[in-house]
Amino acid sequence: MGRERRKQKHALPRFPFHCYTNPGIWFWRPTVWWNPDAGVSAVEREWLETKYPGWHDRFGTYWHTIAENVRQGDIPLTYPETFPIVCNTCQIPVCSPTIGAPPRLVTHNGRVYSFCSDPCKWIFEHNPARYAGHLSIVDRFLAGHIQPPDLGGALAYMGLSPAEQGTDATNYAWAFEQPQPAATVAS
Repeated sequence: MGRERRKQKHALPRFPFHCYTNPGIWFWRPTVWWNPDAGVSAVEREWLETKYPGWHDRFGTYWHTIAENVRQGDIPLTYPETFPIVCNTCQIPVCSPTIGAPPRLVTHNGRVYSFCSDPCKWIFEHNPARYAGHLSIVDRFLAGHIQPPDLGGALAYMGLSPAEQGTDATNYAWAFEQPQPAATVAS
């Protein structure tokens, strides 16, 4: 009681967690079994910038480039070229919405483990033997178990056929939506 929380100043404003997870899940859509609905249209990008000043500089330029690639038919350019860091407990990609916050890491028997959340870290810390020797998808990639060492090799390693791979939930309709010109009022 009586203690004030110190506010930290960051170079970038804090954004809601979904601003970080949506692009990550959408970007990695071939590796999930559902069709993420996370594409951000031009109209939505304008709204997000109004609601969260600085959003465009942090995220909007990526979505602009992705939308341009989609409109040009270059869908392969919207796929990942490398693996993200994944949580050693749940295997979900790690993204940190807190700028400047230290990553959630635990060193156990000389190996560094990374976590997506405090609950996943807690689970690991209460039974690290359960995870001893487990190789995450990233560990397997780096060890050369996944060949060829690219997205196609990873999808084959995971046993994901094209029918099982996620794609864009709206078939990329958001990439073609354009802001409507403001209506003119006759005087």
